[in-house]
Amino acid sequence: MQRDDAHGSKAHWTNFRRNVFDQPFDEAAWLAFTAGNHYGPARATRTAQYQSRAANSALKREAVQRAKRQANLRRWRLVARVAVLLVPWHARATERAYAPGGIGVEEARAEFEGHADAEEHVEEGEAVEEACACKSQRVS
Repeated sequence: MQRDDAHGSKAHWTNFRRNVFDQPFDEAAWLAFTAGNHYGPARATRTAQYQSRAANSALKREAVQRAKRQANLRRWRLVARVAVLLVPWHARATERAYAPGGIGVEEARAEFEGHADAEEHVEEGEAVEEACACKSQRVS
């Protein structure tokens, strides 16, 4: 009569699989374990084919990194070109907005007057938030 945990029994192999396959995989430990094994994965790292594939993989990785670097440089050059164009445009737009009679002057005047009114109200003892309604209002 066989015991339940005897070699060849279903319980034995179930426990064996659970003990072996439910462990976290550590590649370094596995390679060290199989280093002397004639058929193990450590043998594969010693072949010329593996060395060739590893070298090709490194070359491909370097080529991909170089391509990404070049693409990023192209993007930065484009951003720089656009920035060179946008800075003078922005300067001219703000100059026009704050020129006498421009909408920026009216907005600045309304904001200044709102702050001046708020200062007068603060001197009288009112709350600053109630007195300065100019931050939420814009001149159209």
